[in-house]
Amino acid sequence: MNIFKQSTLLLLLIILTQSIESQTFSNEFGMVSFTDLTLNEYEKDTEADAVVIYDKGKSVFYRNGNGFDISFVRSTRIKVLKESGIKYGEIQIPFYRSDNIFEKIVNIEAYTYNYENGQIQKTALNPEQIFEEKISEFVLIKKFAFPNVKEGSVIEYRYELLTPYLFHLPDWEFQREIPTIHSEYIVHTIPFYEYQWILQGANKFHRQESYKDLGLTTQFGSVDFNEIINIFEMKDIPAFKDESFITSKDDYIIKLDFQLAKLHLLNGGEQEILTSWERLSKELIKNEHYGKYINSAKKKYSSTVGDENLNALSEKERLEFIINDIKRKYNWNGYNRYSADKSVKEFLSEKKGTSGEINLFFTGALNAAEIEAYPVIISTRDHGRIIKDYPFENAFNYTIVYAKIDDKWGLYDATDIFCPNNRLPVKCINDLGLLIKKGDTKWIKLIPNQMSVTDAKFKISFPDNADELNCLMTINLKGYDALEFRKEYKNDKEELESILEYEDYELVEEISTQNYEDVNKPYIIEFNYKTHTERIKDKLIIDPFQNMTLKDNPLKQKERQYPVDLIYLKSRFFTTEISIPEAYKVEILPEEKSFINKNFSLQYKISSQDDKITIQAMYQFNKTIFQADDYLKIKTYFDLIIKYLNQEIVLVKKD
Repeated sequence: MNIFKQSTLLLLLIILTQSIESQTFSNEFGMVSFTDLTLNEYEKDTEADAVVIYDKGKSVFYRNGNGFDISFVRSTRIKVLKESGIKYGEIQIPFYRSDNIFEKIVNIEAYTYNYENGQIQKTALNPEQIFEEKISEFVLIKKFAFPNVKEGSVIEYRYELLTPYLFHLPDWEFQREIPTIHSEYIVHTIPFYEYQWILQGANKFHRQESYKDLGLTTQFGSVDFNEIINIFEMKDIPAFKDESFITSKDDYIIKLDFQLAKLHLLNGGEQEILTSWERLSKELIKNEHYGKYINSAKKKYSSTVGDENLNALSEKERLEFIINDIKRKYNWNGYNRYSADKSVKEFLSEKKGTSGEINLFFTGALNAAEIEAYPVIISTRDHGRIIKDYPFENAFNYTIVYAKIDDKWGLYDATDIFCPNNRLPVKCINDLGLLIKKGDTKWIKLIPNQMSVTDAKFKISFPDNADELNCLMTINLKGYDALEFRKEYKNDKEELESILEYEDYELVEEISTQNYEDVNKPYIIEFNYKTHTERIKDKLIIDPFQNMTLKDNPLKQKERQYPVDLIYLKSRFFTTEISIPEAYKVEILPEEKSFINKNFSLQYKISSQDDKITIQAMYQFNKTIFQADDYLKIKTYFDLIIKYLNQEIVLVKKD
């Protein structure tokens, strides 16, 4: 029998064994079905460039010396439907290491299946092509790319995570950026560890059950026990459409989170791990890496400021002195923590530390200067929202400072040298933080009420018979807009040139800037450039705002199930003065517009003379968070911005 006939027979056998009743997908590792191989389009999402056929996880406790560790095994199969889906063949698996406590990733297997010329080609991953990379102080990744991946491929991988972190049972994400047909997580629990779990993004499972394993009984100490098997299953999970203006996709994807709630001891006793936010606050106040660290900082700070007589200053002056002193002397090492990893003595010696060390020290320093101040624990935007109903300690990753200045309370952070002292860094603007104060545990809103402003001015002229356009552009940035520009461009002239995106823009003079180092003043950038004019026969087409306005609506979906988060209040002003060439006159002017409500406003005004056109435009968002019910409204606001601020002027040659 030739190879072609053997392959044909093999495929026929696969079809029969997959059952004629419905061409179901295989959910067993290594058993790729004919349906998997021949799927060309996922009918529930025809635009998907790939689909997860199955995603299965299993967590089991195993003995390790005198205690237990957890083995977590994950196996996943993905069908690549389009060329753009090849990127899902690049896999990254995170794991954690802290001092002598570390996780391991072992037993990685990965295969690519292609059906070509009547044959199934199976290509295994070379273990030498698996790499390890450190991405933060405690987080590493194993990464690899599937071999021979192309449109139509089926890719499948499996790995095992060995973890000693019993406090956080491995979580499970049911939802991805591509649709998932079948997702299943099985957790084998033992009677010594009791966990709470939260389902986010969905109201129920396709299947959820718990039962006692009636098989082999296990003994630990004097206790005989059987495992409890917990099954969480979902089917036909849509892709998560990650749009603009979102905190973190982890806030909204369908996922299952676990945290240890109680220990059951061998002697029959119990130990509560976490029962309330009040208890967490009390424990942090007593903790040597938190409350006691603040007390230590308070004692040591006065000796670090020399002969400065802080008591002679007002409260505001004292705060400004202290926060500037800390920003100048101590560098943030880039790591987000809500507590301290090292002592105050070590922090002062090394002159750098985590966000926790810097801001806890800042709290103690304010107390030393007789300013009432307390720490507030938060979750940064990329870390996800805090769910108030569930007191999970791992929800937090950062500490900021809540201080009373002249009878007014404010929030402060001493890590970011680019951030004005009266504002939090953008990463910290994330809903709520928990005040850590004896006898007064409460939630503090992290939403800023200051308006951030970008004011762009253009002076446009046409020398040399209107073959070229000359423009003097000045951008004046205030608040978070200035902060973002300072951090992104770092006053680097070459980087700033990238603002002029088009190749035919040529600088006439070097870019100039003002106030880069003084973060309490507006950041001003000035460009003087020339470019070719846009012509259609005897007409000149002019973009009044020189491609500096929004061109496409960032909100693409027809509807949205989660809020639109603009982070901070935004105001944008555009003013242009256009000198009309002598040989030309105005043929078409833009349409004026005025739209105002309590959440959004837009103005577009025109003044035209024989030799000059002046246009003033602005839009402003007076609200930072729009709920899902308002999605179509805010999408309409962006449509208005795009429609009116991208209108063109047409000049035509005089007769």
